[in-house]
Amino acid sequence: MRRILLVALLGTAVVAVPTSTAEAKAKPTFKVGTYKAKAGTQEFKISLKHAKCGGRLQFCLSLPKPVMIECTTPTSVGGSIQNLAKPVALSRTGKLTDHQSISYGPPIPLAGKMTFSIAFTKKGTATGSLQIALSETFGTLVIPCSAKMRFTAKLK
Repeated sequence: MRRILLVALLGTAVVAVPTSTAEAKAKPTFKVGTYKAKAGTQEFKISLKHAKCGGRLQFCLSLPKPVMIECTTPTSVGGSIQNLAKPVALSRTGKLTDHQSISYGPPIPLAGKMTFSIAFTKKGTATGSLQIALSETFGTLVIPCSAKMRFTAKLK
């Protein structure tokens, strides 16, 4: 009986050690704080915190101030990423893609979408892009407008 109990305990210990080691490797550790991002001549800040968002404790990203992106047709049009003012959950891989629909009314109707994408590294850096795709309507004429800005960010 004692031999069976000893074998059962050792078997449980052998199974428990690899499982806990695998869990430790599966949880990435990103450096939290304020990242300073630069896209062309535009600079903005990205906040990464370990906090409660999306209903649970996890890495949460927010943009303290809206980030502008515009494209040029006969006129310059654009908008700013608004959805990320409140913290949103970052995936376990350190990536986030946020889509935002935009539309403006008369005198010149505009409709389209904006996309903010980012990927963090464990070294305190991140890369990403801002994209805009709009359509301007002048009567029956529809003019497409799109732009993409890539950015890099580093923990301050």
